This record gives sequence, C-alpha cells and structure tokens, in this order.
Amino acid sequence: STELINPMLEAPINKFEEAFWAFDETLEVSAKDSTEATAYEKLRDTLWKSSNNYVKAMTEHPDSELAAIAERLKAEYDKYGDIANMPIVQESGALHNLFQDIRAIPAQDRIKIHFEEWFNALETAENNYLAAIAARTDVRAEKEIGAVKRTRSEAEAAYAHLVEVVNLLAKVEGDTAYLPFINR
Repeated sequence: STELINPMLEAPINKFEEAFWAFDETLEVSAKDSTEATAYEKLRDTLWKSSNNYVKAMTEHPDSELAAIAERLKAEYDKYGDIANMPIVQESGALHNLFQDIRAIPAQDRIKIHFEEWFNALETAENNYLAAIAARTDVRAEKEIGAVKRTRSEAEAAYAHLVEVVNLLAKVEGDTAYLPFINR
C-alpha cells in the first residue's frame, strides 16, 4: 500500500528514496562515454576506411612501381579485416598491429604514393582516442570512488534510520499495522 501507516514515516521514507536514487545514479555514470573519446573513435573509423580505400585505389595506379607499393600496403590492411567494425578494444589492438606492419614498409615507399599523410592522420586519431579513454578513466575513477562511497553511505544511513523509526513505531503502537510494511 502506498498509504502511510503513520505520518512520521513520510520524512524517513523520502530521505531513503532520495539517497537510494542518488546512489543508483552514481553507479550508472561509469557506463557513459565521453564525447571526446567518441569523436576520436568515429574519426579513427573514418580514417581507417578512407585510407584503406585510398590504398585500394592506388593498387590500380598506372605506374607499376607505385601500384606495387600500394599492393603491399593493401595486403597489410586485408590481413586484419574490417577494423572499423570490430569491438572497440579489438579495434585498438588491430590498429596497433597494423601500424607496426606499415612501419615495416620503407617510409620512402609510403611517401612515394602519398600514403604517409593517411598513416599519420590515422595514427594520431588512434593516439588521441587512447589518450581520451585514459583521461576519462582517470577522471571517472577519481570522481566515482568518492561519490559511490559517499552515496552508498548516505543510502545505508537513511535506510538504517527508516528501519529504526519503523521499529520504534511498531514497538509503541504494536507491530500488526506495520508487518506488511516491514515484510515489503
């Protein structure tokens, strides 16, 4: 029943509900992404797709030397599949490996086909994404540890106070009227 057995319960119930929902909200904060990390994640996906398409187009270059360089790069891209559609953690790992493989191709070759600009942009986007994730994690950890402890303590204290009031009222007035409330 939503009716109060005793008006003296209204304040403790309200305080407990308020503290409980504040605690619940602090637990949900960790599930949210930062806008900066999301933007860098989207950028790295776009750059990966665009650079992959660029290399693919360059494999058809009329100059066979340039086409051969592009084919080597394209083989590295193909080795990892569609990185942009991988789960986020797997995507970062695949990009890390791709970057190592690309660095094994001489820089002068990458420069000949103007791939270095794509490579640098993609690597920068990945590094910025990783930095944003690390910063977000540090800030959240610092904020959440204190907030979760504080709001949990407040909810526990409000609950303990509510139980104390109910028990006192049940003792004074008899517990028959309070049993449904206590059991719930």
